[in-house]
Amino acid sequence: MIGVVLRIAFCCTDKRDKCEFIDAKYDGLWAETMWTYEFKPNGQFTFRATGHYGNAVDSGFYMIRDSIILLSPRSDWQVIAGVLKTKLKIINSGCLRDFNSNFYCTSIDDINEFNNNEFSYQDGVEAILDTMHMVRFEKERIESKYQEPYIDIVYNGIIVIENKEFHEFNLTSYTTSAGLEVYLSFFATKKPFDIFEHDPMTNRMNSILKRVE
Repeated sequence: MIGVVLRIAFCCTDKRDKCEFIDAKYDGLWAETMWTYEFKPNGQFTFRATGHYGNAVDSGFYMIRDSIILLSPRSDWQVIAGVLKTKLKIINSGCLRDFNSNFYCTSIDDINEFNNNEFSYQDGVEAILDTMHMVRFEKERIESKYQEPYIDIVYNGIIVIENKEFHEFNLTSYTTSAGLEVYLSFFATKKPFDIFEHDPMTNRMNSILKRVE
C-alpha cells in the first residue's frame, strides 16, 4: 500500500524562517550515536542509528499535521527502546526536534547550534533551581535520610499543555536501598521565561519565578 502524506498549513517556531517541510534526510547527534530520519515524498520514512547504540534500521509511514510529524513504524522495537521518536516537531525548513529536546537537521552546523542553545537553557534552569530554598531544604532532608545519596536535578523532556510547551525538571536521588526517587517536579517555559512548581496533591502548577524580558 502506498502511503499518502497529509499536508496541512502550519507555523514554524522560528519566526525568522518562513518554512515548509522538506522531504529530506535529517541527522541528530546524541548518546554518542548518529540518528537519521529520511523522509520520502510518497509518505514513507526510513530510520537509521549508527554509533554507540549500534546499527539499527526501521521504516514506516508518516503524516504531517500543523507543525508535527507523526511517524508509524513497521516495528515497535526501536520505539520501545526509546530511540525512534514517533512525534517530531518542525522547527524550521532545515531542522526537526523530538520531545526530549534532541534536534535533527540537514546541516551539522545547525545541529550544533540548536544543541548548544538547548544545553545552555537547561543548565541555566538547573542553576536557578539549585539556588531555591525549597530545593536546598529538600536536598538537606534527603541527605539526612540516606547515607551518601546521589542527588541531582535532571531534565525530563517536554510536555504540551493547551498548545504550550513546558520543559520538565525533577529533583531526584538514587541510593542502592531505595533506587531512583523523585522528590520535586518543576516546569519551565522559554518565551516568556517562567518556572512553575508542580503540586502533586492538586495537580496544579504554581509560578515560582517569572523573568521580565
